[in-house]
Amino acid sequence: MRTTLLRLANRTEFGPRSSIAVLLLILLAVGLCSALHTVAKPFWYDEICTVILCRLQSALEIWKALNNAADTNPPVFYLVARLTRRLVSDDHLGYRLPSILGLLGTIFCIYVILSRRVTHLSALVGATFVLCTPLADYAYEARPYALVVGCISVAILAWQRIDDSRLYSLVVAISLAAAVSLHYYAILVWPAFL
Repeated sequence: MRTTLLRLANRTEFGPRSSIAVLLLILLAVGLCSALHTVAKPFWYDEICTVILCRLQSALEIWKALNNAADTNPPVFYLVARLTRRLVSDDHLGYRLPSILGLLGTIFCIYVILSRRVTHLSALVGATFVLCTPLADYAYEARPYALVVGCISVAILAWQRIDDSRLYSLVVAISLAAAVSLHYYAILVWPAFL
């Protein structure tokens, strides 16, 4: 009985190619669902602050507004949201696109991190488990939270590979610096890497 179950498990085991294909389908579905949700969901108070700050004329005006306590996030997030809004004509999708990309990047990074340690099927399950957490709700908000987690995921992925090449140390530093430039509380993650 046990050998039959083992043979069945080996037959249904995902290989690297099929698991990447499934991962890409999952990412496509998540991205599409998040994009549709962003278009239908109205902005709430914090997102309205993001929109107002992104609509200021220059980066200097954004800096002055943040210096006068218009919001508590660093200016880089507003510059990123401003850029994506210029690329996408719809306000809701344009301002929320960085968060969608942050969630997709997190799922991808977790898959790659896990696939080094466990089977490809287990890595898929672990990566998609992110969708059961509150992070999935932040994927369609014009706030930096999902993008910060995406930067931290890249840092973890690079940290896992530091033994392969010392260049990954630079990737860790850049990813963590990007996370802090998007939200100040990301500094609390740094001790884990030290």
